Amino acid sequence: MTAYNWSNLSDYDFELVCRDVMAIIIGHPVESFTRGPDSGIDLRYKSRVDHILGQAKHYLRSAYSDLKTAIENEKVKLDKMSEAPTRYLLFTSLGLTPGRKKEILDLLAPYCRDVSDILGSEDIEGLIAANPSIEEHHYKLWLASARVLERIMGNATLTRSLIRIEETTERSRLFVPHRRLSTAERILRSEHSLIISGPPGIGKTTMAEMLALRLLASDYEVTFVTGVEELEREANKADKQLFVYDDFLGRTNFREAPSASSQEQLFSFMRWARKKPGKYLVMTTREYLYREAKAANERLRESRADIVKCLLNVAGYDRRARARILYNHLYWTPGIPTDDLHTFIDSRGYWDVINHENFNPRWIADTLNRLTLGTTLGELGDTEWT
Repeated sequence: MTAYNWSNLSDYDFELVCRDVMAIIIGHPVESFTRGPDSGIDLRYKSRVDHILGQAKHYLRSAYSDLKTAIENEKVKLDKMSEAPTRYLLFTSLGLTPGRKKEILDLLAPYCRDVSDILGSEDIEGLIAANPSIEEHHYKLWLASARVLERIMGNATLTRSLIRIEETTERSRLFVPHRRLSTAERILRSEHSLIISGPPGIGKTTMAEMLALRLLASDYEVTFVTGVEELEREANKADKQLFVYDDFLGRTNFREAPSASSQEQLFSFMRWARKKPGKYLVMTTREYLYREAKAANERLRESRADIVKCLLNVAGYDRRARARILYNHLYWTPGIPTDDLHTFIDSRGYWDVINHENFNPRWIADTLNRLTLGTTLGELGDTEWT
């Protein structure tokens, strides 16, 4: 049975996993809800006959006594409901003994039917193992698998990019899959090369890094390169290779781009990789630099770059994805003053951030990191983002 590092998931990530586990248990799709006061409801299935509720308690950092106190509070909410549930399921990332399950069952009577409606981490992992589609659906759950993490880090030790891969794995808990991620993976698999373009700070490098983790878990050697010559030098050093070339047209202006001859070498490498099983190349660039390069280089206009290009832009983040990105950063950024956080939430300041026309993950991260230097959360929505 696969073990998971549940500490890499936020409470909302854990809740979404429990939603899909609950759907398997009851045999029906399950509703989940946005963050906020839940009145005892995290998950729900309702029909003419059934009113089934689920509660997810991600209490990995807490003691069993804290979980018991939370359950007692949930019982109060259940007793106040105008429509009592016909069944109630409790999910927790804590491991539970038979004795503790019985104790929780007594606390939640008469809403829980049986101890089987109380699922600890081992029970959840068992159901995921029996239903692999759950792990496939949740990218961060896949990445939290001990099996996957061991393979990634084991393969990373064979490359010169170990530190970068370790940092990427650590940052992955902030990751919210972009809607184009599956498209990017499909293009990479079929074309063997992928150009990810978009505005600064929107997540191009993060997408490239997540693709790198995917291939690392499939026993690929991953190399982060900074030039075409390095690409050519490292090619053929292993049977299964992924190269990541970040900002391949420069970081700020077209004057930093490789020369026309170097670009031609790059196109040749792309053509070569497409014919070679086990050879992949991911590149990132800012969209305006890509446009300038196409205008300046006739070979780029004529190349297959448009076929392998996956355009990533801010319009691709819907409000739900933006909300999850902000939530993850608030959840995982250490040292945010509790009073600031409560004020930010109570004033609904998050809407200013979510709806900002220049929303991007980098600015959120940078602004929250400045909290340690005296910035307040109230300034997050007032930031002049460009």
